[in-house]
Amino acid sequence: MKKSLLFLSFIFIAFVTNAQQGIGTFGLVINEVDYDVPSTDTTEFIELKNTGSVSIALSGYAIILHNGANATNYDTIFLASYTLNPGQYYVICGSGNYVTNCNQTETALADFIQNGAPDGMAIWEIGTSNFIDALSYEGTCVAPFSEGTGVVNGDNNTSNQLGLSRYPDGTDTQNNDVDFSKHCTSPGVTNAITTTNCDGTVGIENESKNSFSIYPNPSNEVVNISTGTDKGDVTLSVYDFTGKRIDSRQLKNNAGVVQYNTAQFAEGVYILSVTIADNTVTKKLTVLHR
Repeated sequence: MKKSLLFLSFIFIAFVTNAQQGIGTFGLVINEVDYDVPSTDTTEFIELKNTGSVSIALSGYAIILHNGANATNYDTIFLASYTLNPGQYYVICGSGNYVTNCNQTETALADFIQNGAPDGMAIWEIGTSNFIDALSYEGTCVAPFSEGTGVVNGDNNTSNQLGLSRYPDGTDTQNNDVDFSKHCTSPGVTNAITTTNCDGTVGIENESKNSFSIYPNPSNEVVNISTGTDKGDVTLSVYDFTGKRIDSRQLKNNAGVVQYNTAQFAEGVYILSVTIADNTVTKKLTVLHR
């Protein structure tokens, strides 16, 4: 839902509107954004990518978030001390850690990115008038919060796993509506080609002879693991968002669906690795106690 809290960044619009010439000339880009999901927006994120050939010290940059409806800035995210090497990604998420590969958390558990019509964001080089990259969505914001035409068809709140991505990954024609489109989200990894049936698996799912599925996702107390036509007992390993294995067990597969208790876990994002014989699929699971 649209945030009601709007406040000016300490940077005046009169200052930033003169800096458009810096956009698109540097290797650091806004590569993927998920700003609107069903119900509470706990899985919002902004992904940056270094598309250049040299390492970038992120502590010299900030992301300014812009309300396009009244042309004011509503937040400034100062990037942490982190060296982003060529080809690497950097993910900013809410404080709940519901996003895989998150590098920097914001104080807001949810709704730290506004929902458009239009809204935008830009990467600012701190202490200068340089704006490195920009994204305007659900319309075109004033300079420097857009490149060319803003994305016409924005994100939507019908899926937890659809967002706006540069596709092909990292492409930059300096026109938002050309570069960005709706794809299955893939924070911290190469942007996905897929645009439907995301199922919370993009970026971490391996190919399978038969597609396993997990539901409900998010899960409260129990998750069902459907193995389709694959037969035999299931070997299940569970990893937290840091990659640490926190559980491993065999589950009886009597009717093509097995159940696993998730009430034991704190709220957050986990990775489930499911194996039957030589067939392994890895999926993302969000635990959200209601």
